[in-house]
Amino acid sequence: MNVFSPKNAGVAGNIWKCVIIYITNKRTYAPIFTIYLLLMPDATTQTVGIVLGIAQLIGFVFEIPSGYLADTMGHRNALIIGKSFFVLSTLMYVVASGTVFFIFGAIFFALAGAMLSGTSSVFIKETLILLGRESEFTSILGKIKSNGFIASILAIVAVAFMSEVNYRYAFTIVFVLDCIGLLMTIMLRPVSQKETRVLNSTLFNLKDNIFIRYMKLGWLRYVFVLESIIAIAFAVIAAFRDPLQQKVGFSLSMIGIFFALSRVGIFLALRCNGVLKPYMNFKRLIILQGTTFTVSLLGAGYFENQWVVAVCLMVGAIGMWGFDALKYNLYLDHIGHSCYKASFLSINNFVQKIFSSLFSFLVGMIIIHDNYELSFLIYGYVTVVIVMIAMFILKNQIIVKEKIVA
Repeated sequence: MNVFSPKNAGVAGNIWKCVIIYITNKRTYAPIFTIYLLLMPDATTQTVGIVLGIAQLIGFVFEIPSGYLADTMGHRNALIIGKSFFVLSTLMYVVASGTVFFIFGAIFFALAGAMLSGTSSVFIKETLILLGRESEFTSILGKIKSNGFIASILAIVAVAFMSEVNYRYAFTIVFVLDCIGLLMTIMLRPVSQKETRVLNSTLFNLKDNIFIRYMKLGWLRYVFVLESIIAIAFAVIAAFRDPLQQKVGFSLSMIGIFFALSRVGIFLALRCNGVLKPYMNFKRLIILQGTTFTVSLLGAGYFENQWVVAVCLMVGAIGMWGFDALKYNLYLDHIGHSCYKASFLSINNFVQKIFSSLFSFLVGMIIIHDNYELSFLIYGYVTVVIVMIAMFILKNQIIVKEKIVA
């Protein structure tokens, strides 16, 4: 059976619907968001920082509770709520007449991101288990995510074109896509007659809560190392890629082309996740991503040739998102049959956000006192050190300890 066929009905139809959902999850308005915000009559440059800061704070605070809520209310229901927040967020931008609309939009965006993070992967995994296709999870998730990235290129072009006419038209396109995504999410079928849910309130129980269960998994050192190098990539490459490319002499149009090319690279890398799966464990994934980020960071910081810098930054972008299916497969395989899957993945995302906040602050301090290149070099060497430590102190395999559904 072709799991991606739109002809599939029932639970089997969840997969092709998830493809559309992942496509509509992409925030294709990102390149024009700040420009649109600054067009508001009461906006200043400080407003941008305030809006982004509020979104980051809400996402930070709500990350762990969102995973617990997803496990409690059912993963399909959590996906519907998350997509609804995306719809509300984009609607705020469509009707915006002042910065207060952007603040509410940022809040809804953060809530959506927290609610969807990890939950969608858990839902796909549970769907494949029910279909007897669990062994293909990495390959199928990689294809779903890759389709999201390649299709987003077309949406980005459409949004950019419409922004030349009217910014509201551009955000209306995203709003329509979000509504389609919400409709697809509502059409998802529960993975069983009654979705596996957390029956007891264990978030704040001192003797038996999700944090205690999380620690019993015995994977914290692996999560810390893997999420720390990914956090470095987000704090440096994702945040300062465009400013560095502008500094070395590229126009905005060329930056857009590089952005699109990196999406093609991510598409191809995700397609290869299924092939890499038999050879991958936590330690090897850390080495793979760490090496990728090292090449990107040191190359972008050391070389002066603008084309070499551009290639290095594209390599970094591919490393950030091109191995997502492998990472989630390893996480979910290690979690085993626990019914706290979304909660555990949310804690992992929370760990990454802590590292990202710290690294972003330090990157900003370096740039204020020196330049972009130095920050890339410093974090390139930091990544080398982390990977070297991982090679010597981490084992190739770890034992899954959480096997009981509770």
